[in-house]
Amino acid sequence: MNKKWTISEEKYLRDNVDKLTDVEISVELTRTSGREFTMLAVRKKRQKFGLKKARGRGYCKLEEPAKDFYAEVEPIIQTAIV
Repeated sequence: MNKKWTISEEKYLRDNVDKLTDVEISVELTRTSGREFTMLAVRKKRQKFGLKKARGRGYCKLEEPAKDFYAEVEPIIQTAIV
């Protein structure tokens, strides 16, 4: 059953996402809160916050949102039309 995360639990995730793996965060949250946090629960919450893992690492970083595809190709399309 899904349980609502507290503000302090969410803050812990955001503060430690670049230092700890999802497993390490889940273990620490389970230890401090007294309720079970799985690695999948931590992963889903991290993804909901828009925090992406760096490739090849168990650690995370905040990734910039993707640029608008049409904004990038519009000048190319305009020169092709002319």
